[in-house]
Amino acid sequence: MSSKIESFPEHQQGIEENATTYLQQAQTYCNQGKWKEAIAACEQALVNCWYQVLSQDPEQVTPEKHVNLGDKLLHKGQISEAIACYRQATELQPNFWKAHHQLGEALHKQQRWEEAATAYRRTLELKPDFSLSRRYLAHALLKQKKWDEAIAISRATIARDGNLPWAYIHLGTALLETGQEKEAYACYQKASQLRGWSLCAKRDYQFTRDWFTNKIPVWKHYLQHFFQVSGVNVLEIGSFEGMSTCWLLDNLLTHPSARITCIDINFPEKFRSNISKTGAAEKVTQLVGNSHHILPSLDSNAYDLIYIDGCHQASHVQQDAVLSWNLLKVGGLMIFDDYLWSHPRHPGQEPKIGIDAFLDFVKSEVEILHQAYYVIIKKKEGLSQQGHKQQTIAIYRQIAAQNPEDAESHYRLGQALAVQKKWSEALLCYRRAIELNPDIDQFYLCLGEALIQQDQLAQAVTCLRKAIELNPNLAQTHLQLGNILRKQGHLHEAVNCYLKTIQIQPDLPEPYIHMRCNLLRYEIPNNSVLLDQVNACLRQVIHNQPEQILAHSCLGYVLTKQGKLDEAIATYRTASYKQALRLKPSIGKLEWDLATRKAPDFLIIGAEKCGTTSLYHYLNQHPQFLPSIEKELDFFDLEFDRGIDWYLAHFSPIPEGRFFLTGEASANYIYSPHAPQRAFQLFPQLKLIVILRNPVDRTVSRYYMMFKKGRGKGSFAEVITSEMEKIQNSIQENEIPWNSLN
Repeated sequence: MSSKIESFPEHQQGIEENATTYLQQAQTYCNQGKWKEAIAACEQALVNCWYQVLSQDPEQVTPEKHVNLGDKLLHKGQISEAIACYRQATELQPNFWKAHHQLGEALHKQQRWEEAATAYRRTLELKPDFSLSRRYLAHALLKQKKWDEAIAISRATIARDGNLPWAYIHLGTALLETGQEKEAYACYQKASQLRGWSLCAKRDYQFTRDWFTNKIPVWKHYLQHFFQVSGVNVLEIGSFEGMSTCWLLDNLLTHPSARITCIDINFPEKFRSNISKTGAAEKVTQLVGNSHHILPSLDSNAYDLIYIDGCHQASHVQQDAVLSWNLLKVGGLMIFDDYLWSHPRHPGQEPKIGIDAFLDFVKSEVEILHQAYYVIIKKKEGLSQQGHKQQTIAIYRQIAAQNPEDAESHYRLGQALAVQKKWSEALLCYRRAIELNPDIDQFYLCLGEALIQQDQLAQAVTCLRKAIELNPNLAQTHLQLGNILRKQGHLHEAVNCYLKTIQIQPDLPEPYIHMRCNLLRYEIPNNSVLLDQVNACLRQVIHNQPEQILAHSCLGYVLTKQGKLDEAIATYRTASYKQALRLKPSIGKLEWDLATRKAPDFLIIGAEKCGTTSLYHYLNQHPQFLPSIEKELDFFDLEFDRGIDWYLAHFSPIPEGRFFLTGEASANYIYSPHAPQRAFQLFPQLKLIVILRNPVDRTVSRYYMMFKKGRGKGSFAEVITSEMEKIQNSIQENEIPWNSLN
């Protein structure tokens, strides 16, 4: 009997102590009124005591008792103890088929494939018609790369019963590994058909793995209210070859207005091929990259369904959930895949840990609809925007505490803090992330941006230069560095940064705006060699992208500064024409006279920080409004000597027989002593629009705008005092400058 006792792990004393510990925990939970936790602790104590009794004299207990205890232990995750129980049962009763099968399942969980396969084979010798052992045996054989034997057992199973989807899936996997692709695809299609997805075969989708179709019955149950509904918007994190994407397009996203956004590190050719076969490829948006980098850029409260099946690292899954939660509509569903999956040799590869941690944080906001191998939750209510930000910070603090050596966790916490403008804390997080991984350019970029907010410009420059060293092709880094260098008066370097930004990302508006509205207008002299450099860069952009309107417009002003007015006018006319076609494509078929320009119908003359930009934006949305190529032309004030042709070149030509209004919005006109007379002399029918605002509110708004542009100095009180002194001195000298009213 001693040899049989040795089959149990030699931990009887420890198990007895654990039982006592669990009973003590149960008592504590009872005192706290946590009855569910108390029951679980008692159950664990009973299992441990039962195991202890059976290990003392295993032959005095029936094999069935050993199996029952093994099942309890397996459920509790005590796999080694469960294996000992099942082995004891097989020794007491060698022909007990259930004991052999359960032993195989326990060994399966520990990925001891060869031993598991032996147990399943013995089960099938005793009970040949037990399909579950056939299924798990085939899986164990696949893990051992015993393709021929896996094919044989799968074919034999199909011969017995041709309606078992798993048999076709295992057969397909083995066939692919032996180069029999055509039959393998047919097997996957047959499995999909058996699970209710007939279009998989009809449209000849080709997949090399099937980790999805077993979910179809449950998905149909919980997603049925989305079927054929207009405007349904889905987000999928982790798409692989597009099996779940295709099923969603075939069944749920059938309305013409339905859409799905897919995020993955890489989309294989099979994904694109399968999506094209759906006939609905236009509904799919593919975003390539790390989900943690992409999710923050998506619109909040925009998705009806979010499916998370990306990286299985616990912390990564939790962050996917955190970043996605604010994107999900109230009433929307979120699905987590592989909830119970784990990797025995890599403890961090356990989605359940991350999912449970996330669910604990949002428990008041969710309803759990399904919780098995995958989890489906419904968002019952949404926090306020401020509440969500606070919740996000709390979650990331927990993630960083749980993963103190994970640079990404500290970086994400820094991002959450930065959103709340908690710059000092954000700086610490970014620095910690850099300590842990000094080779990520994004860490230095974000640290640099936080240092800018703290007015630590010299350190910010160092960080941004390091980010460029690590990744010279990130436009945002060059843009931020250019902004700082301009504030510091390093115009030549600033221009180089803006030009590099344009070369990397020609459709980014900020570098054009900074050069056009600040550097070119006020800071770069007309005879500067920098103008030639900017000119050459913009011409190259236009050569590569002729429809890049911002480049045309900016080049027009460079040519103006260089005194090349005829060429500037031609450039502005081209830009205006291209802008009109972009805004109103239907008028492109009409006849145009590019030399004839329509005079503006109105001017929005100010005042600054009173909503002129917003009003102009609203007008742009009107179908009969064609805006000027730039909002603020300042022609009647600063640019009047350029001439009327230069001014009119900024407005679109109007096709014959079509009615459109046009105009511009220069807030400086209201302060100019010359603008009223000039405008009236040239265009006496011109209408003027003025917007005013509470002077106190406007003053505060302008104060912050000046600081944002890097032109503010001193506290609000100091600035007000200084401006009042200027006005007082002007009054005493009987000479109040117009711009003092600003």
